[in-house]
Amino acid sequence: MFYILLFILALLIVWALLVWVRKTMWDAVHRNLLDLEDHLEGRVMRRSFVSRPFFHGKISNQTLTINFSSEKLSGKRITYIDISYAVNVQTSLTITDKIWLEAQNPGALEDFVLLKNQQGQEFILRPASHPAVKKLIKEKAFGELLDGLSGLAYIFIGKTGMICELMTEEVIKATELENMQNYLHLLENFSRKIG
Repeated sequence: MFYILLFILALLIVWALLVWVRKTMWDAVHRNLLDLEDHLEGRVMRRSFVSRPFFHGKISNQTLTINFSSEKLSGKRITYIDISYAVNVQTSLTITDKIWLEAQNPGALEDFVLLKNQQGQEFILRPASHPAVKKLIKEKAFGELLDGLSGLAYIFIGKTGMICELMTEEVIKATELENMQNYLHLLENFSRKIG
């Protein structure tokens, strides 16, 4: 009986430690988003003390939401920074990291072009045949976007806005003010070119 109680106690201690580590990480991300809140119109919210924070606000009078999700990918816990930006655009397109897409098992791809950024990361852009997309590839803002968004999983741009997911194993560092301002600046500049 003593060993059973000792085992249960050990499990409770491990569980409490995991909750504490998770809370500490999301507290740091929350503080980083509060720094962003000081520079943008918006508000950071959090539903409970161990939940993930999220930011809802505006940038250039367009609605912006930043939240987080995660998954286990190739044996590692990956956190996604999900940025939704409600911009009005004329062209629909998808930019996807090639390795990330292959891990998601996409099936057969049609009407795409393979691109590389300056770091050698490969991206799949669809639809490649659309004239506006062909023109967009030549824009300086497009190259800056691919070079500057480290950890880009995908960007989907449709008629109602833009969804961008960035992958990271170091979410605290990735959400520091300077990094977040850089991501948002790149997305804002890019949205002007496709708007």
